[in-house]
Amino acid sequence: MSDLTKIKPSELPSDKEEIQFEEDSNTFKITISQSAATKNMQHNFAAFEAWSLVVKSAGYARVILAEKEHKYKMDKNEKRHYNRFLYRVLCFNKGFEWFDISAELQDKIKAFEKTELTKELFINAPLSEPKEPDEKSHEAVMEMRLTKDKNNSRLNLMLGTDIGKFYQQLPVGLFEGGVKTDNAIFPSDKAAIDIWGLSGSVFHLIELKVKSNTDLGVLSEVFFYACFINDMLCGRRLETKESAELLRYKKDGEFYRGYTQLTQAKIDSVVAYILTEKKHGKLDDAFAELQNCDIKGIEFAKAIRYPLFEEVNE
Repeated sequence: MSDLTKIKPSELPSDKEEIQFEEDSNTFKITISQSAATKNMQHNFAAFEAWSLVVKSAGYARVILAEKEHKYKMDKNEKRHYNRFLYRVLCFNKGFEWFDISAELQDKIKAFEKTELTKELFINAPLSEPKEPDEKSHEAVMEMRLTKDKNNSRLNLMLGTDIGKFYQQLPVGLFEGGVKTDNAIFPSDKAAIDIWGLSGSVFHLIELKVKSNTDLGVLSEVFFYACFINDMLCGRRLETKESAELLRYKKDGEFYRGYTQLTQAKIDSVVAYILTEKKHGKLDDAFAELQNCDIKGIEFAKAIRYPLFEEVNE
């Protein structure tokens, strides 16, 4: 990477086994490994969206994503991560005209669309109310403090919104034929939107990071969540399916964590935010590029610093 002209190699992930970077004139190429494509998207070497936005903001005209040749057969969990990777690439390619994908990756995405996204799809809902988190888990504690804040004044003030109620940990699993572990298309055990709320027909989602996590993978996360909600809830309306799959999530006639309001809202657009205690030096420039996303129904509103954990009292 020593011959890069518009960005310093030191500003990019250095794990050459997982992700590689090269430039050809005004085009920047990102090549990721099979391992990176099957890992959690928030890891630096797996967050191709984040690095695409970073290098675009550095002045490159086009970005191309390619994969290394696969070396081993994926297990079920890796396959679910890989399906989500293909979905992320599909969405990012739709959202940015300057983002291209290799011919081999294009073929895989077409097959994924045909075989997976045409199935009878279901999404999961919260199975319980949130539990009091361990004080050592600063992010979980912060989520609860912000969502339980009286009158939601703190979040509304930071975001510039007027949302009556915020909720935490909305699952974003995708399933074929029914919500069962064996039917999962995307990983679903811990995949969830940190904080969300409704304003009329608009879904607001917030990705939260404490100061110990400044990785730019947050950009990949917030992009995926926005696309997932826009596609599965606004577009396909999967949350309104009348089936035993949703009935089992109810207690005393109500869904957990605000899901009842979600099923009744008929949302038609998504607004996304990043709240972080400590900003990565490239976050603002990359988020400015993210705001140019051309997917109808999605707005990336703000990436802002919020008060340090110790400054937010019960």
